[in-house]
Amino acid sequence: MSAAPDAAIAASGNINSMNPSRNQTAGDTSRPPHSAAASRGLLALLFVIAAAFAGLGFYRGAGMQDDVTEADSTGDDWLMYKGMALNILDGGWTIPAVQGDYYRPAGFLYNYFVAAVFAATGRDSVNVYIVQAVLLGLSVVMTTLAFRRYLLTSTQYLLAGLLAVTAYLDVFRNYTFRLLSENLLVFLIPCFWLLLLASLHRRGMWLAFWTGIVIGLCGLTRPNLLPFGPILAVALWLLPGGFNGRQIATLLLGYCASMALLVVRNYAVTGQVSVLIVTGGMVGFRLLGHQPVGSTAGPVVRAAEAIGVVIWLYAKRVLYSFGFLFLIFPEYRLRPHWVLAWIGVALFILLRRFAFETWEWLVLLFIAGYLGPLYAVGGIESYGYRMILPVIPAVMLLAVRYIDLALKRRLGVAAPVSASS
Repeated sequence: MSAAPDAAIAASGNINSMNPSRNQTAGDTSRPPHSAAASRGLLALLFVIAAAFAGLGFYRGAGMQDDVTEADSTGDDWLMYKGMALNILDGGWTIPAVQGDYYRPAGFLYNYFVAAVFAATGRDSVNVYIVQAVLLGLSVVMTTLAFRRYLLTSTQYLLAGLLAVTAYLDVFRNYTFRLLSENLLVFLIPCFWLLLLASLHRRGMWLAFWTGIVIGLCGLTRPNLLPFGPILAVALWLLPGGFNGRQIATLLLGYCASMALLVVRNYAVTGQVSVLIVTGGMVGFRLLGHQPVGSTAGPVVRAAEAIGVVIWLYAKRVLYSFGFLFLIFPEYRLRPHWVLAWIGVALFILLRRFAFETWEWLVLLFIAGYLGPLYAVGGIESYGYRMILPVIPAVMLLAVRYIDLALKRRLGVAAPVSASS
């Protein structure tokens, strides 16, 4: 990669827009200039990445037998997802096999995704695996395209490369060839970013509506994201360059429209309005399993022991999401690229000194909004580290953003100094 496209930015002056109004766009409004050749080069790289994941999916799936059977998968979520999908095809969209509120497995929308693939390609789990491999490659493409406007040419390439490597190491090798809902979520999240950032820059009502639709679909795919829709709406109202009142209302309308799928399904089956999805054991239950048994200590000591249990439980969960998997599963290894990415996030925050651009606030909010419910009540260690995977691209993005800002300083491009920029 040549440094020429990046060096050209130094001559363009300050790329920041100070104190935009609510009706102006957010972030680096005067985008760094990218040469046509650099843009074509990036698009070529993204095409290669997408084709590579599709090719790997077809190669690995060639000749593979459907491995989701009662003989091999009894008790596993992937067998339940397959059963739900077949029930949708044979019995109707309300999943008649579930008598009552839908609650398990937690990826409600994923049942319909699997059913759709079965309907289009045949009732073979391998077909779903191949589609998931294709969507994984597209997720790298869409994430890079969504955020490239904020990055130098060289860091756009870096982001695409890092996302591709982590997608292969973390997702493709371990989870793409499983019927697990995170495979759909890692595709839906880039769709959300593309729509959200486009709506911030173009101020379109339909874009805001579809942003709400997609974030609602994300919540129906993994329920720890269910609270994120309202949280996002509040953030977009408060942040400079965010949404106006009509856009907020349109976003929430789209979010509610997505959520209606679960509400209407439960009402059709039970006659009651409800949203019930169980994501794992509650914290109280988990703490009970860690309480000292048969302790004869006094109440003060027992209270201190209980507090210590709580602190260590949550510390392990946080460190687990940072890549220290062995703290919960001794047989798992450290994931050094996660650790390095989180260090990059810490350096990014220190460099910014909390004077973030609007889009940076939104990425940080997404990370907190995704992980917070998992830390609190989710079965974060279920089936290994799969629940952490959908947030890793956002972590990688901010680590790359730190490198991007450091490089801009080196090139003499003035960095944003206001949280409202």
